[in-house]
Amino acid sequence: MNITSIQYHKVFNLGDYQNEKIGIEIALSDGDDPILAHKSAVEYVEKAHLFMKQGVTYKRAKEIVNNPDQYTGYQVKQANDVITDFEANFKEYIVAYGGVPSLIEH
Repeated sequence: MNITSIQYHKVFNLGDYQNEKIGIEIALSDGDDPILAHKSAVEYVEKAHLFMKQGVTYKRAKEIVNNPDQYTGYQVKQANDVITDFEANFKEYIVAYGGVPSLIEH
């Protein structure tokens, strides 16, 4: 059997009867391990979902940090923590998009 690509799709429940389907197809070269490619596909889809989900909180935190006089010191500290964690966890996405994409809306 010659496996030439791996596809992985997952449907995420967003609540309120809404779903999001994220998927990826990975083309395999000679010698690539299909099981490792599948593992990479699962990890990519899960991280892409988290990026979109946590991106909403990140954008809100940026608003708080940019307007600190409208919030308590504790809220600003929490917002800075959210920003630090998000930027550490999703550095490659932020670099690829040149920031957090505007498609993070839900």
